[in-house]
Amino acid sequence: MKSGLPHASVNVTPPKPLQSSRSTYRQLDRVAPNLYRHRVSGLYYGFHKVAGKRRCLSLKTADRKTAERKLGEWLRDLGEVDASNPDATLAVLLENFQGVRAAKSKSTARTEGGILKEFRAGFPEPIRGSPSSSCEKGASRPPDPHGRRVPRHGCNDTEPSSRTTVG
Repeated sequence: MKSGLPHASVNVTPPKPLQSSRSTYRQLDRVAPNLYRHRVSGLYYGFHKVAGKRRCLSLKTADRKTAERKLGEWLRDLGEVDASNPDATLAVLLENFQGVRAAKSKSTARTEGGILKEFRAGFPEPIRGSPSSSCEKGASRPPDPHGRRVPRHGCNDTEPSSRTTVG
């Protein structure tokens, strides 16, 4: 006993590990599609996958009917397009994207700048009307100068060999 204290009198309990944010997920039971209930608190949570990412929302209620109503509203909101600017053009959206990403590193900015340059070159004119109606009518396909039928390879009507790949 080099410390001078008897070993038996030292009662050290290891600290409890910090609870991770996943501990709530472990307490959830599925009660319906996209609807989960916490075992301890009884509160309901909504889960939904959007663009490959899992979204979670506490519905802040222990009543199932209220939870189902709030879940339905939340799922509708997730599926809606932002109606605050219905006239947003592709150019405006790309400018907004660049503004949001301005603080990224030089290499990221250079990479994304090249991608945006290629993207803008692929869409020189604004798209008018609904894309599905353009495809059905064949409006985007230029007529063949020799009068031959031009095969369709999709909505863009480009030959597979003339497609540009970014690499």
